Amino acid sequence: MAHQQALDRMVAPFGRAALERLAARAGEHVLDVGCGCGDTLIALAQAVGPSGSVTGIDLSEPMLARARERVPAATLIAGDASAQRFERAFGAVYSRFGVMFFADPLAAFTHLRGALVPAGRLAFVCWRAPAENTWAGLPAAAIRAALPDLPVGVQDRPGGPGPFAFAERDTVTGVLRGAGFSAIQLEPFDAEVELASTGLADAVRFAVTAGPAARLVAGASDEDKARAAHAVTAALAPHLRGERVVLHGAAWIVLARAS
Repeated sequence: MAHQQALDRMVAPFGRAALERLAARAGEHVLDVGCGCGDTLIALAQAVGPSGSVTGIDLSEPMLARARERVPAATLIAGDASAQRFERAFGAVYSRFGVMFFADPLAAFTHLRGALVPAGRLAFVCWRAPAENTWAGLPAAAIRAALPDLPVGVQDRPGGPGPFAFAERDTVTGVLRGAGFSAIQLEPFDAEVELASTGLADAVRFAVTAGPAARLVAGASDEDKARAAHAVTAALAPHLRGERVVLHGAAWIVLARAS
């Protein structure tokens, strides 16, 4: 929750692009997977209007409490979207960076397809490869160089689960086809990612306490965390624009239909 506002700001352009491709309609019932604090629920509720409905699902109770304050008309569920029994079928399922952490992606998307009406629409946005995402890859590489003996966690291996589990086009299309989706489209979408608007120190603090790089030092000693912060400071310094630290973000916008 401490970094949620910054995270929402970082990913907002990507989420908006996926919402535009989804084109939720008045009167439609839409499910938002990994709805967090409700940033995307607001836009979806505006699109479907009073004759439609939005349902958000997330694992975080504190985030859902915030979403409830912001979108009181939404139905909010604390649970795992890959197994949750929904009380209604949806015309569309949407997610902003909320589908890359499923332990069994094929089973999860098969379950989500079952939550859609016939020919219902799926739209989500997910990260492409770390090498294309300097906002994540640069701090992580700096930490790895400074602390080469850090263990590699599950979420740091190709294939995930983790933020880059759907980096490869073939992985995404294979999972969705196997889950019974058709008309699958992947559109590359690139945008700036602002790590901080209040100076280099805040960008470094964010990089080492949230997001992909933070996992690398989660269990490290204070001394190693200080070394990591020093390395990230050197890596991010060239990307300082006034008080803003801006790097590159690269995602897929994925569209599909329930067969």
